[in-house]
Amino acid sequence: QMDELKEKEYQVRQLLDRAEYNALQAQINPHFLYNTLDTMSSIADIRGCAEVSRLCQSLSNIFRYTLNMKNQFSTVAKELMHLKNYVYVMSVRMQDSIHYEFNIDHSTQQNLLPRLSLQPLVENAINHGLKNKRGDKRIQINVEVVGDDLHICVADNGIGMDAGVMNERLKQNNISDVEQGDSIGLLNINARIKMLFGDAYGLYVQSESGEGTRIHMLLQRRDVDGEQKKEI
Repeated sequence: QMDELKEKEYQVRQLLDRAEYNALQAQINPHFLYNTLDTMSSIADIRGCAEVSRLCQSLSNIFRYTLNMKNQFSTVAKELMHLKNYVYVMSVRMQDSIHYEFNIDHSTQQNLLPRLSLQPLVENAINHGLKNKRGDKRIQINVEVVGDDLHICVADNGIGMDAGVMNERLKQNNISDVEQGDSIGLLNINARIKMLFGDAYGLYVQSESGEGTRIHMLLQRRDVDGEQKKEI
């Protein structure tokens, strides 16, 4: 059992090292990008192009947040702010073709979750659930407290997916599968949650063909001090 634990720790270390290397590689002269976007935003603002100004500022904020890998944790409030910048950019690109609804328990604002774990769930809904959906397109983001845990759900009314296959992969949590997948894919987020909070936590999917998809994220509720939050 000790050998298995050491092997798992080694695999986790490899995954984190690779993620750190990729992050460092992506940080080549990021200030040039930030400063250029800020300058574009200022010029657009001066010339009365409010939408272009806001778009540049949102993009600048997205890149700053994405490339900041100093802390593996973030808060619900910061993840939501990053998500809303992303949603604004996508709404401009897609001409407001998707309706977004946020239902947030405000007592969770300072609760911890892995950095860059919320926005990819919405991105997944856009790129997979709603990509081939006709008519009304909706994404709902719910954040609530369930007992001593934090429950987040991203639901779309898209084409659905094979939840059984995905849930089996999430349950197995095979590190080699995570490494071969997208850096911000569901398997990656699930693996990071389990590393930080334990095997009882992670992602699971509810979906039926043509009936939409609900991706659930379950986390131990902790605050910014690292203490576990308990309901009284």
